[in-house]
Amino acid sequence: MGTLDRYGVDNVLNYMTPGARTIDGFNLARDSKRRRGGGTIFIPAGDYYLEDELVLVDFVKFEGESDRITRLFGSPNVNGEGRAVVRSCSIPITSKDLPEPLSHTGISNCTINGSNTWDCCLYVRLTTNESRFNNVTTQSAKLVNTNIIYSWYVSMNNHASRDAMNYGIIIGRAIFNESGSEEVNACSFLNMRSNYSGQNDKYHPTNNPFAGAGITIWIANSCAFDYLGAENSYGVGILARKGINSTLGDIYTEANGKGSKATEKIGLYVINADSAPLLINYLNLTSEQKVFLDLNSLLSLGYIYRHSFESGCFLGGGEVFLRNPRNANLLSNNDLAYVSNIKSLTLCSFANVSMTSYTALDSLVFYNALERISVSFIFNPRVTFSHTDSIIIRILVDGNNIDINFGQSFTKDIQVTKKVIIPKGVVHFKQQSNSLPDTSTGASADMFLEYYHIDGFPIYNY
Repeated sequence: MGTLDRYGVDNVLNYMTPGARTIDGFNLARDSKRRRGGGTIFIPAGDYYLEDELVLVDFVKFEGESDRITRLFGSPNVNGEGRAVVRSCSIPITSKDLPEPLSHTGISNCTINGSNTWDCCLYVRLTTNESRFNNVTTQSAKLVNTNIIYSWYVSMNNHASRDAMNYGIIIGRAIFNESGSEEVNACSFLNMRSNYSGQNDKYHPTNNPFAGAGITIWIANSCAFDYLGAENSYGVGILARKGINSTLGDIYTEANGKGSKATEKIGLYVINADSAPLLINYLNLTSEQKVFLDLNSLLSLGYIYRHSFESGCFLGGGEVFLRNPRNANLLSNNDLAYVSNIKSLTLCSFANVSMTSYTALDSLVFYNALERISVSFIFNPRVTFSHTDSIIIRILVDGNNIDINFGQSFTKDIQVTKKVIIPKGVVHFKQQSNSLPDTSTGASADMFLEYYHIDGFPIYNY
């Protein structure tokens, strides 16, 4: 067993033999600790090239000094196809069988590197009960740096993916044709980030839209997410399914959509799935990042930040539910069309107003107590009529004159709606048409002014 007084019985170096494979030393340390009732094996600072998978077992954890100085590499001299450098699963990742559950296992405080030749750095499946993979960086795998499926009560905090050749981190999605459940439940993913994922020639927004995604959250129920960061992905930054039944806390996206075939810089891609909306508390879209909403998807969003909102934030065919109504006044008109919880409220209404008299509008007045707001002026003809000159109605508010042209031809009960912005104050109306229909036409209309709001907070430019 080596020199116990030099390294200690729980130091992996105690099990290394000159000339033997590095992985054999790790396996000896693991098995010894398991026979002694379980616990933690310490991995000192250094680079360790593993000739085969490090397979984790019940009640034994590995712990390095830090992800900067304890580094495990899948040896580039062996075939890493269908294998993970570290596997927390009782069967190979390509097996069609169902694994036996693992508990109280894990690896922490280290970097796991796939050497650009191994399919996966860290693979976690049917792992449960306080298993920990904290303070881990995964790097340079061919297919996916980190993949966790069908697990619960696992901690994967302070977890980073770097330089993935395809996917960075995948949660709750099987990509090795595994059978059985994919669900990840009641796990902790605090402070998770991806930096550089994918390859320039692999991503395509239509034919291969998920390739090169930094972080994928597919099925994750009642899991804890506080910060998710995705930068420099050739594909989308974060791919998340509606209906995951977990709240994503703060999301930061930057410089994603680097692929030459990318038509937009997608920081967040929301996939339509189950009924529940995707819940995000705070979304930071930097560097012209955008959100793509899959058809019929629904994003429930707390706060949104962007360097500039002028070029738009949202794409696709889904909807956004804004939980902070003040965000609505940051968004462009195109983005507001995605917001599903905008409601209208009538400011005033006037019935059967004559369109044959210049004085019929003079007595109409109301007070707008709101600040500068966008309103819909709805003109509902009581009869069908037409005229050579347009019907023009002026709104007067504290010296501001706003003329609204409703056109020349009208059909009974077919509303004409014009949007206009009015300031706070006393609002008067005045007939401003060059000429009016003859009284014999009986031309008249109902008039309604409605404003738009979210939870009573007015939208100024809708």
